[in-house]
Amino acid sequence: SYFSYDCFLHLAKVASGLDSARFFESEIQRQIKKSYQASMEKRTLSGVMHYVFQKSLHVGKELRSLYSHRKRPSLEKTLWDVVKNPFESPQVLSVLFVGFSQTNRQIFDYFRRKGVEKIAFSSRNASALQSFSKEKNIRIVPWKEQLSLEEFSVIMVASNQTKLSLEKPKRRKPAFVFDLSVPRVVDYKEQNPEVVFHNMEDIDQYFLERKEEEKTLKKLCEQSV
Repeated sequence: SYFSYDCFLHLAKVASGLDSARFFESEIQRQIKKSYQASMEKRTLSGVMHYVFQKSLHVGKELRSLYSHRKRPSLEKTLWDVVKNPFESPQVLSVLFVGFSQTNRQIFDYFRRKGVEKIAFSSRNASALQSFSKEKNIRIVPWKEQLSLEEFSVIMVASNQTKLSLEKPKRRKPAFVFDLSVPRVVDYKEQNPEVVFHNMEDIDQYFLERKEEEKTLKKLCEQSV
């Protein structure tokens, strides 16, 4: 239970999304607005209660406006930030998704919205890809246990079906390979300065660094409240 100033402080933090699993998530603010409206319909609220609700919602809106651009990015945004810089435009990117997983489909949706057009999927379960490829107008690449970077500049692997190897790349242009599978499935040992390889341990390390930044940001927001 909260009393007096602690009551306001708690509601302001909740309305701001500081206590949510997803930092700065906005759904909780909508729920507080609905609760406020429902309370007014059922009873006459005191001036203090009106102030607590309205001020908390205002604080939440203000903090989102000031700091939400610094919140932790999603996996798909993180990957996009990594691959977009070396290329002139999204149209230049050619991406192969290996594995018909939910992770790959989410990343595909994000990349497609960013303007990437050259996209293909490959999966041992080719039948599951058929309706998806027709709906999304994407190409299906026959399944191989050896991946090639000759055609694609980005390969996203999110599959737990088998071990995969990467052909010795002969590229002179930037390329990225992401093994998002847990445990890892891509056996990549070649040292090629043009090929950047990341696995989930690398991505997790990035998120850990961002989590420390998030803690600092949360303290700053709490001080603002």
